[in-house]
Amino acid sequence: MALKSTSKKTVKPAAATKAAAPVKTLAKSQPTVKPPTAKAAAPATAPKPAKPVAADSPRSITLTYFAPEAGSVLVAGDFTKWESAPVRLAREEAGVWKTTLSLKPGKYQYRLLVDGQWQNDPQCPELQPNAFGTVNCVLSVAA
Repeated sequence: MALKSTSKKTVKPAAATKAAAPVKTLAKSQPTVKPPTAKAAAPATAPKPAKPVAADSPRSITLTYFAPEAGSVLVAGDFTKWESAPVRLAREEAGVWKTTLSLKPGKYQYRLLVDGQWQNDPQCPELQPNAFGTVNCVLSVAA
């Protein structure tokens, strides 16, 4: 006779995996702030964009000369057709003479006429010989 095993195998169900519970934070929620909804009034006139300066547009150049004893100071050069249209410098405090010229970019030769006598500008770093055996001051106007 064949023997039958009466023992039953007991199968235990697999342990259920526990899902991690979400971690609760204790931070307080911040109130939502909405930006103001009022529209800003548009300016009466919108600003115009700046126009680019052309490379050959005139530049303002100020010449100064210190001569407290002088009665008159003029500047003459190729930009004034020399003696035909010299520019008078105005006397300011403490013997300083000054004028502002409007010149296009380039190089210009000039001299000062102080009480009728030709003088060089001592502030001019560049000199160029002229046809009279002296030198002219050279003014460079940048673009």
